[in-house]
Amino acid sequence: MRSIFLNRAVLCGVLLSLPISSFAASTVYDNTAVPATDGSGNQLYYPSASEYGDEITLGGNTSDRVLSQFDFYYFYSGLSAGSATATIRFYKNDGLDGVPRTVFFTSDAITLNPGYVHQTITFDTASNLLAPNSFTWTVQFSNLGANQAGLLVYGPPTVGSSFDDFWQKATNGIWSTLQITGGGPSDFAARFGATVQVVPPSIVYDNTSIPVTDGSGNQLYYPSASEYGDEITLDTNTTARVLSQFDFYYFYSGVSAGGASATIHFYNNDGLGGAPGTVFFTSDPITLNPGYVHQTITFNTASNLVVPDSFTWTVQFSNLGANQAGLLVYGPPTVGSSFNDFWLKTNSTWSTFQVSGGPSDFASRFGATVTVIPLSITSFALSPANGHVTFNIYGGTPPYQVQMRTNFITDAWVNFGTPFTNSPATFTSPGGSQAFFRVVGQ
Repeated sequence: MRSIFLNRAVLCGVLLSLPISSFAASTVYDNTAVPATDGSGNQLYYPSASEYGDEITLGGNTSDRVLSQFDFYYFYSGLSAGSATATIRFYKNDGLDGVPRTVFFTSDAITLNPGYVHQTITFDTASNLLAPNSFTWTVQFSNLGANQAGLLVYGPPTVGSSFDDFWQKATNGIWSTLQITGGGPSDFAARFGATVQVVPPSIVYDNTSIPVTDGSGNQLYYPSASEYGDEITLDTNTTARVLSQFDFYYFYSGVSAGGASATIHFYNNDGLGGAPGTVFFTSDPITLNPGYVHQTITFNTASNLVVPDSFTWTVQFSNLGANQAGLLVYGPPTVGSSFNDFWLKTNSTWSTFQVSGGPSDFASRFGATVTVIPLSITSFALSPANGHVTFNIYGGTPPYQVQMRTNFITDAWVNFGTPFTNSPATFTSPGGSQAFFRVVGQ
């Protein structure tokens, strides 16, 4: 529980007229259902030029979540779009007493449009923006001039939860919590969609099926005290991959476990001439056991180690003394592919080598969880003409259903027209002076 002193915040209210679109992905936080209004039915918003926002806890599936979409609602009093902007940030609450500290997402500057606006940020799930269970999202309005801008006040959330207060950052960089006066909610309209990583893992590279032997049937291995390893390409049937397991095979001539060890590195091949360059994983030293050994490294998928399509994995054997150690030679791979050579590092310079007379690849296997991307309705457009209204749907999974209400504050959503599979779809206009629409997909 937070022990920081709560201040009070002052609100503004203006009559709301905000069209709504729907969101059909896996929703892990939703605070867009219950608007907060004043006694006259005006939608409340909190105007501030300070950075401020809401600490939230996601709901729904508790697996790892890769963000796919973020929606928020704001009001801007300007008469037209200009230089006024909003910047969104996501923070971990890892500061003193749980204040926002570590930023793990910052949006580009978003141009403000006048009136009440439903703003959507769509994430490329291949970028793998993994959201923790609880975090704070904030807004920073800039270049407002004489105008006002503020997030709309909503609550309580219908998916996930939020403290009944919000964080605001003073000019000296100090965060404090505020509450909205009048006994209403102190949370802001927002909705997060996410893809959920699934296990068990799939095998994205496998070179453990075909051992290479000499003429007497002895398993071959490559003994070296230099760092060396294999450039590989993962299978092409998946998208973003979060590593869950890595297996490799080695031989060690020692008679017992001692000080000898192996260290595994993963490199991007962004060095000169496509050589290994940037390291994106280094293991702890692994104690070597005698004989032929199948070694497994298990990754916590929450650590989010995403691998590119192609990279190089290497081993560095250390403290061998008079003993030998080497990776077992296997090939060709049965999942993924590899050049018929390997990289070896000498005095910081990488060179390629081949094993004479056979494959030049080493036994390894990579398992990964794959980000599943449910199709979401990203937006829709409606075009009224000649007593009809036409809906164009972008994204999502059919069948679609348009829903409508004529009063955004008091009316419930009701189905408008019949479900449809193909977009665009045209219906008879409902008539009346105003209507609000949303589209629901599967």
